[in-house]
Amino acid sequence: DHHPAVAGDSGDTADIPFIVDLEAIGVLAVIGPPVITSSVLRSIACQLAVATGPADLHLDQRGSLGLPVDLPHSDASGAAGRHRVILGSNPDDLIDSTSPLRRSVDTEERVTAIVAIPLARRSPPASSPSSLSRRIGGLDGSPTRGVSTSSEFSAPRLACQPEPPPRSRRDCAV
Repeated sequence: DHHPAVAGDSGDTADIPFIVDLEAIGVLAVIGPPVITSSVLRSIACQLAVATGPADLHLDQRGSLGLPVDLPHSDASGAAGRHRVILGSNPDDLIDSTSPLRRSVDTEERVTAIVAIPLARRSPPASSPSSLSRRIGGLDGSPTRGVSTSSEFSAPRLACQPEPPPRSRRDCAV
């Protein structure tokens, strides 16, 4: 059983850190129990804030994730030209084509949504160690490919929706 934003699951891999190019993807989904996914979203936001100055990055928090609100990256003034990372805990906003989150991802340049998606139950283990894909629903309705980082129910998993060629490199180790 998956949230409707997740089209399917094709396996997991061991807990390993990896790099995600946020300018090459439209959506990064953190999948797992809410208490863990919210912690992962806060960690990603902190890593981004430490690695990237507020002149280059705008962190836009949707919902109550417990992110520090006084980060200069959260100030929307002067956001034009900065990479906008929208952090949210409501995956339904990805499904609803009229939601502000979905409209931003569909229409704006230099925007990435990082959304927590609750995992209803543990997924079956991967058939082989090389099976690293997870499919999530694309914003145009088609499934897209991503990666998965854990086979444990208690650990969150990540899925990416790729977009055509990256405009510049903004990496986030997760």
